[in-house]
Amino acid sequence: MASPLAVAALTSTVDDPMNLNVGGSFYDTVRSTLTRYPKSKLALMFSKDDGLLPFRDDRYFIDRDGPTFRYILNFLRDQSKLRLPDGFKDWDILMDEADFYQLPQLKTLIAEERTKRGESRTKIEKNYNMTFTGNNLAQQNCGD
Repeated sequence: MASPLAVAALTSTVDDPMNLNVGGSFYDTVRSTLTRYPKSKLALMFSKDDGLLPFRDDRYFIDRDGPTFRYILNFLRDQSKLRLPDGFKDWDILMDEADFYQLPQLKTLIAEERTKRGESRTKIEKNYNMTFTGNNLAQQNCGD
């Protein structure tokens, strides 16, 4: 027999509050926010039919980067806008998380914002002036 908590999770409505623990960071939202993009992994995770069940503390646990999930959740809440603080540096982590959650719209916004802020080069590229030509890599040290 299913526990009362499991039954409640399966019979919840679209805008029921959802309590999340993402990598140790706690978030509160509603199901409709998490399922905004029907083809995303979050929509699958929180679908009424095949979704996750809450953990012991009535929170849904996701073993991913907790602090970065803030930007994923705000993207879902803010009608597909990407809001990042000045000096944001965790571009690769954010892109990995967008990829994990299967949010191609967010990946596009991340790439655009990263380019706009002049952050499109990786740490290696910033340390070395690199020119890619086909499969060849020409590399010059930047005066160190």
